Amino acid sequence: MSFQHEPGVWTKAQNLGAAINTGYDEKSPFIHANARTLFYATDGRPGFGGFDIFWSDWADSAWSKPVNFGYPINNHEDQFSVYITPDGEKGYYSHEEFTREGTSTIYEFFVPEEYRVKYRSNTVKGIVRDKSTQQPLKATVELFNLEKNDMISFVNSDSVTGSYLMVLTQGADYGLYVSAQGYLFKSLNFNYEATTNLEPLVIDVDLEKASRGASVVLNNIFFDLDKFDLGEKSRTELDKMARFLQDNPTLQVEISGHTDDQGTDVYNQQLSQKRAKAVGEYLLKKGVPAARLKEVGYGSKKPLQPNDSEANRQVNRRIEFRIIH
Repeated sequence: MSFQHEPGVWTKAQNLGAAINTGYDEKSPFIHANARTLFYATDGRPGFGGFDIFWSDWADSAWSKPVNFGYPINNHEDQFSVYITPDGEKGYYSHEEFTREGTSTIYEFFVPEEYRVKYRSNTVKGIVRDKSTQQPLKATVELFNLEKNDMISFVNSDSVTGSYLMVLTQGADYGLYVSAQGYLFKSLNFNYEATTNLEPLVIDVDLEKASRGASVVLNNIFFDLDKFDLGEKSRTELDKMARFLQDNPTLQVEISGHTDDQGTDVYNQQLSQKRAKAVGEYLLKKGVPAARLKEVGYGSKKPLQPNDSEANRQVNRRIEFRIIH
């Protein structure tokens, strides 16, 4: 196996070891969309005879003990080349036909509950466009585990159509970052730590040119209720901001804090100012000169939505990033 830690950079391939390999034959490996579960066929472990399908989970930098997929999927003949759908509910596999040489039959089956993948997946897809012209853009789309500040996967949107597709797996709070040369990056948040809603998502992303007046909401900056201390899961977004400013050394930006309408005007203004300042201080520690940063608290004066529901209030509680020069 090999890991891709950076775009185009792979680790040296390594043998999976005795946890997976035997002295016999292993074949048709398939990594599920959740990037954690390996399915493969082997004739080197106790089973029903011939090649049986097994599965193993990657956790804590090790493979779990392989589990036989069981009867009736496995039998005394050969089964291999399994595919399991992202939601974990259905599968397909190849069954060798001995009546005619060199032929196989592909079977569809419903995965028994006890053998379903622990973490199911769905997808988010859409088109990346220039906000002004609506022309498709080739952009980098990166998915981060915010808790670990670790990049899970990345794709490039198609250079002709601007389309992208990314897999989202249960069990983590994700930040999705879309960026292109000469544009402000855009962030999205998908909290899949406990979600059971695995409907595919379609989200088109419009990027603004990195010019004066361009702004973006920072969707992965987190504060505790009525606090201005930055949450640990904010590191990914803050580091993205720092990198953007380092890559564009002539830009000056405003970091603005915003609240909903709950609380007094004075309190909201002070809280939003402190939150903006906390972001600015992080960027200073990353080497961004103070002269390039302006921190402003607007309180509840600039809502994006009417403050008439909790969902709308959550939208209004935000940090924004705007180019002022």
